[in-house]
Amino acid sequence: MEDIIREIDGKRFDKTELLDKVDGDEEVLEILFDSMKSQVPEYLEDIGEAVKVFKARNSPDASVLDKLRSAAHTIKGSAYNLCFHRMGNIAKAIEFTTRSLITDTNNTDYRERLIKLDLILNDEWKQLLLIMK
Repeated sequence: MEDIIREIDGKRFDKTELLDKVDGDEEVLEILFDSMKSQVPEYLEDIGEAVKVFKARNSPDASVLDKLRSAAHTIKGSAYNLCFHRMGNIAKAIEFTTRSLITDTNNTDYRERLIKLDLILNDEWKQLLLIMK
């Protein structure tokens, strides 16, 4: 677990960096936050559905793994664009672990890692929702 924590460590949110990206326009910031709040729950659900397969000890099929990888990739990009660095790091860890799992579907370490990362990702999302109020 400590390896995961080191890997995903990062600043939760860098508002100064984001404001610089949008030329200090707070209205644009709110639009970006609203977009994030409307899109991310669907991707979190996709990741959660895949994790249910791992928890049930079933072998995931290619479509489940592809959906998991795609959802993590999308969250990663959105999070980094909005300077949610920790969330981006978590999603990146999910994406790369999924890529490893695709080549080694029976690896229980990857499955357990994804279950932990899913919990961490959902906790991080709850924290970011408080920031985006």
